Amino acid sequence: MRGATKCLDIFSDVFTNAIPSHTAIQNWILQYGLNELMLPIQKRKDWIFILDHTIEFGHQKCLVILGITQDQLMKTVGPITHQQLRTLAIDISRRTNSERIRKTLDVLIHKTGIPVQIVSDHGSDLKKAIESICKKYCSIRFTYDITHKCGLLLKHALEYDILWRRFLEHYSYTKRKCVHSRFAFLAPMKLQDKSRWMNLDTCVDWANKIISFKENMPQKIQALHLEKKGFAISFREVFGWIDGFKEPLRKWSSMLEVISIARDQVKHHGLCMNTADQFVQKIQGFDHEAQSSSLQVLIGKLFIFLQQQTQQIPESQKFLGTSDIIESVFAKYKYFSARTPMKGVGKTVLTIPALLSRITPEKVGVALKNCPNKKVTAWLDANIGQSVFAQRTKAFAN
Repeated sequence: MRGATKCLDIFSDVFTNAIPSHTAIQNWILQYGLNELMLPIQKRKDWIFILDHTIEFGHQKCLVILGITQDQLMKTVGPITHQQLRTLAIDISRRTNSERIRKTLDVLIHKTGIPVQIVSDHGSDLKKAIESICKKYCSIRFTYDITHKCGLLLKHALEYDILWRRFLEHYSYTKRKCVHSRFAFLAPMKLQDKSRWMNLDTCVDWANKIISFKENMPQKIQALHLEKKGFAISFREVFGWIDGFKEPLRKWSSMLEVISIARDQVKHHGLCMNTADQFVQKIQGFDHEAQSSSLQVLIGKLFIFLQQQTQQIPESQKFLGTSDIIESVFAKYKYFSARTPMKGVGKTVLTIPALLSRITPEKVGVALKNCPNKKVTAWLDANIGQSVFAQRTKAFAN
């Protein structure tokens, strides 16, 4: 926001009025976001709900429900985009449970009509609330996000794998050793703190690149203008342990390839009547010699999952199979709000509806007229209250 103000200030000689401050620019975004959130929702029979929680620093949780119509989905080739979505509801609470989520969904359904599908991960509160709604409205299809399902399958495959644990130990040690050395350019990437098995693709990709570097070391050393003397010996001291994991790496690479085939099928083509069969057809071209018993189990579980998710889908219809798009929206929102003084569910949550909108000068004009600052303040007071930063300021005030 301050950067925007400075940019405007550079061209201040062409403005007849004062340059807007960073606070004014932020307020415009919040006004626009609130206007997008408050727009009337068309009542239809083909809404698809995508919902999840975003958690920030503090005790509040924010439930976000995004929507796309099945008609839009049917016309989409490839994954859906942010601009195809509509923010249907934002619910901020200090304590979230299945009952509150169910009530939020009930209120929303009264506005939108009964949705044709709800897509989510299997978070306990979300799952319980959605199952309760599906019992009330039997026509709703409840779909489990394939990305979370794949993560769960990886967890079952790797959680008690001793080789995987040893690999991670070597990986972490190598990262620490490389950071301030001449091997910094070969250092491993930072891993996720949670769900360590979800780091499999990062780890395998890095290890395979190190193996490739080793195999082409003379050319690589020359291209990078590195000192030849002693480089190969030092390289083996730091990265030699990878040679002991070549067989597990082949196995893990095969697992990732199978999961990638299933996920790409669902992300790019949705859930259709023949999704499971198409997955099997693509797997048939897979290297059968590399198919260990654990890989066969993984393929079988993915096939059964896709069959379950596509039961009773008519030939002419397509449904959404992943909630990755809401994770993408959360990532964009967190990047946008990253410079707030203290993390917490605050007023920047209103940027979510703005981020999904196709912004035009006309829409901005209408939004600023319909949602003055006092309306934004009233919404924030009713839904968020004092931010974490405001509480800290008052607590430490003289």
